[in-house]
Amino acid sequence: MTGELYLISNGFQPEYEVGFANAACESTFSVTLIGSDSTLYTRLNHKCSFSNLRGSQTQSRTKVDKAFNLIRYFFRYGLIALKKREAVFHFNGLFCFKTGFPALIEAFFDRIVCRTFWLTVHNILPHDAEGWVNRLCFRHIYKMPDKLIVHTEDMRRRLVFEYGVKNNKIIVIEHGIDKFHYPDANLRNEFRFNNGIQQSSTVLLAFGNVSPYKGTDELIDALSLIKNPSRITLIIAGKASSKE
Repeated sequence: MTGELYLISNGFQPEYEVGFANAACESTFSVTLIGSDSTLYTRLNHKCSFSNLRGSQTQSRTKVDKAFNLIRYFFRYGLIALKKREAVFHFNGLFCFKTGFPALIEAFFDRIVCRTFWLTVHNILPHDAEGWVNRLCFRHIYKMPDKLIVHTEDMRRRLVFEYGVKNNKIIVIEHGIDKFHYPDANLRNEFRFNNGIQQSSTVLLAFGNVSPYKGTDELIDALSLIKNPSRITLIIAGKASSKE
């Protein structure tokens, strides 16, 4: 396929956002990433355009500021979608409204303004929100996009058999990494030296948000079961997303 591709991530994991955009630039599409002040735009491939439609995402904003910003955001990308009728709009992550009926309404809005609408499904249902309301809402949400992108065959099967999605509208793409910024052997060796990690030590990296469902506490407990735990170095690189 050729044409214009607009990537909308709604602030979902900046590292993933940039990595996906850079990889998309290797396709035949002309890529534009719609982001915010927190987007890692300096790391974008030179082929990728950047449009800051979401602006500031600071937590200190008032509720009025957040509401106004959100309305303006929907209005601005809605106008682009109505103007760029031949473009593909790929929602690469969560909606602004992550769960329930607000997410359903947002998906309905996207279906109206976007002629071609794709959605990456990172999880079948949002974490810690797997009640009947979300099951009902996402059963309808998953019928709206023209294509659904998932990371595993198991997710494809669940969408088909549990949510009634047609098999031919699902694409399986393995979860990738931003190869433009993957550290080479010299950088990895330098990291080991600067942090006092022996070359013989196996390094385990847990990166991303530290959330209850990630099982970071279980990983730490599991290290005590290893016969020679001194041969293992665990690096937890991420911020806690909850107080639990």
